[in-house]
Amino acid sequence: MLAKALFVIPFAVLVLFIVVPIVFIFFGSLRSDLPGASDARFTLDSVHTVFATEAYLKSSLDTLLLSLLVSAIAVSVGSLFAWILTRTDVSMKKFLELLVLAPLFLSPLVNALAWLTLAAPRSGVLNVTAKTLFGVSHIINITSLPGIIFVMSLSFVPYGYLFTSSAFRNIDATFEEAACLSGAGPLWTFLRITWPVARPAVLSAFFLVAVLSAGMFSIPAVLDANLSFVPLAVRVERAIDLSPANYAVAAAIGIEMMLIATIGLYFYLRSVRSARRFVIVTGKLTRPRVVPLGNMKIPSAVLFFLYGMSSIVLPYFALLLTSFTPYAITDLSKLKLSTKSFMDVITSTNTRFALGNTMEIGLLAPTLCVLFALMVSYGTSHSKSLYSRLTSYVATVPVAIPGIVFGTGMLWAYITTPLYATIWILLLAFVAHYLPYAYRLASTAAMQIDGTLAEAARVSGATRARAWLAVTFPLSRPALLAAWILVFVFVVREVDVVIVLASPGTQLLSIATFDAEQYGVLQTAAVLGLLQTVILLGGIVVARYIFRTKLRDVGL
Repeated sequence: MLAKALFVIPFAVLVLFIVVPIVFIFFGSLRSDLPGASDARFTLDSVHTVFATEAYLKSSLDTLLLSLLVSAIAVSVGSLFAWILTRTDVSMKKFLELLVLAPLFLSPLVNALAWLTLAAPRSGVLNVTAKTLFGVSHIINITSLPGIIFVMSLSFVPYGYLFTSSAFRNIDATFEEAACLSGAGPLWTFLRITWPVARPAVLSAFFLVAVLSAGMFSIPAVLDANLSFVPLAVRVERAIDLSPANYAVAAAIGIEMMLIATIGLYFYLRSVRSARRFVIVTGKLTRPRVVPLGNMKIPSAVLFFLYGMSSIVLPYFALLLTSFTPYAITDLSKLKLSTKSFMDVITSTNTRFALGNTMEIGLLAPTLCVLFALMVSYGTSHSKSLYSRLTSYVATVPVAIPGIVFGTGMLWAYITTPLYATIWILLLAFVAHYLPYAYRLASTAAMQIDGTLAEAARVSGATRARAWLAVTFPLSRPALLAAWILVFVFVVREVDVVIVLASPGTQLLSIATFDAEQYGVLQTAAVLGLLQTVILLGGIVVARYIFRTKLRDVGL
């Protein structure tokens, strides 16, 4: 009876909180108004508006262009960092790896806010300083398409590194050594041996990052001062937030974004399958071949320095500068520091309320994600039935759905229920959307555990529950802890999933930061951004030194 419940309950939960919102996205695109409206009817007007009008077609092309350029830059830089740190004699590898992964600690929304403070065309710190010193009007315009691409690329470089580093690290050195013994130089060896083996991982990283960046809302929303460039994710939020709200158009845009994401995931899966043609880990013990950088050590150091300045030093400098000044000052010659504004924000009732909600969601969402992932993986890891395959597929579907689109589906599905406008709908949205990440780690751990271990415990007299607690769970614990930390980071820093679901009584730190930026209260937004960063750093420290979980273990 218990075993049957462990199969049925997860599937029912998946249908209720994943399948139903997706169905409502399609349903909502065919309606003229929200459920319960007296004059609501079926119509194709919204679908026609999104798929056949020039403004929305341009947004579609803008979204594709943005995602492809961001992915190309982020994966290229991330792959280069992965090769340098895994295959060369560069010094301080652990420190440099932490440097590459550091943007994970900074919310994309907060990163955009920091760069807005640094490089706004007329008021940015860098531009004001350049005008004072050199008399030029501005050197950087971050509120432009190149600026948006730059900031988004900084946020996705760690993904490019994590997706490709293991491929470079596991390459069998005997192939490269054979090429060197045959007289090949380092460049020829890289192009003919290393690159073909790593190429599937790099391509899969490219398509997956393209899918993630196509659904990015926060950075374009903060930096998009040019109204001629409006990505689809921003249009979804504006369709709901601006008056009069058009929920049907938001749902229709969601369908288009899911279509783009599905195409990207198709190519991603093809790239992953092609990787199986390259056997890079064998039973023979080998050490990675270390390539001497030689004269390239200085250019490599410069590259890491520029990346660290752009992704860590300058953004945090901007946040601290904005947080500890009594009013908005971007001219460093007139700088006056004060803790009053910082303390006013930290001690305000709204901040305490948002912090409490964030911690509550931040603790509950990863815990529920891991529990559901554990239940689903228990029923699917050692079974090849149609039910198991269907359950596994449903559990991974949210990967193909941008966060803001999934939030729109939750809005349509539950707006007439008591869940709407409560903190619980935010919790459910986070759990459902980030379940695939926890499920991937839990299912991988479950498949690696031989079922005979639990059977041996049961033969010795243990019940099924006792066998699971004594054998399966301890062996799965490292993967489950990694999954918990990963989902915790996502929940604390992301705003895309819940931006259309939030209400005045359900404020989170991420939503409060976005609202403060939209109302032009940059000091409040900067302080809240620093507070988010402190929480994220706390989670990473706990993961690293208490749970002994490294960032590279999260399975990204």
